[in-house]
Amino acid sequence: MATINYATQAAANVQAKGVGFAHDQKVAYGAYTISDSGPMAPNAAIYMCKIPKGAVVFGGRVYGDPIDSSGSGSALACIHVGLTSGFTAADGTVYGTSTNTACLVSSLPLGPDCVAITGFKNTNQRNWPFGGLVISNGPLVTTDDGYAVITFTASALALTTGTMRLEVDYYAAQVS
Repeated sequence: MATINYATQAAANVQAKGVGFAHDQKVAYGAYTISDSGPMAPNAAIYMCKIPKGAVVFGGRVYGDPIDSSGSGSALACIHVGLTSGFTAADGTVYGTSTNTACLVSSLPLGPDCVAITGFKNTNQRNWPFGGLVISNGPLVTTDDGYAVITFTASALALTTGTMRLEVDYYAAQVS
């Protein structure tokens, strides 16, 4: 069974932002401080923030400070960012809970020095916009209350400390 960790913003007593005018932009966010490599084992998940039923997700980002390494600086993690609830894409395709683990970000490599993209190095912080289905077939409308979740897909046990943050941009649709 995969390890599941919760950011403070995803705690049981925290409510998702679903109030206000339907088409006002809302931002759900979560921050998780990594103090050891346990949360980054393969298939481990970090529930970052709550997303309400009817949220029309149109963007967001993964950001934070660089993650330190106990090794030579070559440690690498790979993450997916997805939703725990089902959703409907812009073309009407309905996705269930088993197919949505990478709907916001798919296979983002993280290392202690920089993201593994040729010609780009962000040395002071991390800041990457969402991709995946939210860009290619979005916006995405959630079908139930759920979480935005980061799932580690590759072992990152040499990464030791740092803060990962997640921000999900959405507005509330009128749902029944």
